[in-house]
Amino acid sequence: MKKAESWEPSKFVPSETGWGPSKDPKQVGLGSRYITQIAVKEYEKIIKKYAKGNLLDLGCGNAPLYGIYKDLVNSVTCVDWGKSHNTSYLDYKMDLNRELKLKSNQFDTVLMTDVLEHIVEPKNLLIEVQRILRKRGKLILASPFLYALHEIPHDYHRYTRYSLEYYCRESGLKVIDLYPYGGLLEVFMDLVNKTMARYLHFPKILLSFHCWVSNLVTSSRLGEKIRNRTSESFPLGYILIAEK
Repeated sequence: MKKAESWEPSKFVPSETGWGPSKDPKQVGLGSRYITQIAVKEYEKIIKKYAKGNLLDLGCGNAPLYGIYKDLVNSVTCVDWGKSHNTSYLDYKMDLNRELKLKSNQFDTVLMTDVLEHIVEPKNLLIEVQRILRKRGKLILASPFLYALHEIPHDYHRYTRYSLEYYCRESGLKVIDLYPYGGLLEVFMDLVNKTMARYLHFPKILLSFHCWVSNLVTSSRLGEKIRNRTSESFPLGYILIAEK
């Protein structure tokens, strides 16, 4: 990773209870803070469980997860297309819709968070991921489902668990873990937060209060019960681990 010594937390920041969303509105808008907090907790958990060896952060943007995985791996390679985000940390600029100019059997871990929805032909990229992974290497993938369009016009897909399984299988990757995160209540709260922020332009203090209420409600026993019953039908997104 280039300029690793100058890396600073951006979208995600550490705290005593783990990583969470930045309070800087330039990094995470108030309307997105709630869902970002949910997502990063899932990312942190799965990265700490599976990241090792030589890691490729594919579609890394400004490497917001570097602080989580940097002490777990031997080396970090950052790749993105270089047309958005901060490109200071990129080792290579590549179009992920084309063949990756990386050696085969090179990485122990490939990390792809919120990337696959921006790929026109997902099977082609996953075939490339399979090629560059070493034997028993792991793909850590996070993909949104019930989530607003973003980075328009480069937002092409939303994947169910069945399509993720299909594309991995067709690419020669074995899915070893796949689960949804969030449920109907989280989806509803996220929609309310975004509507208040983007379209109704609520004051910051009310947005912050509603974000706090959202966390309080969804972390309650009732919230957990609703999530357990609805996550398969109304997921915010999916976490997938696949192995070569």
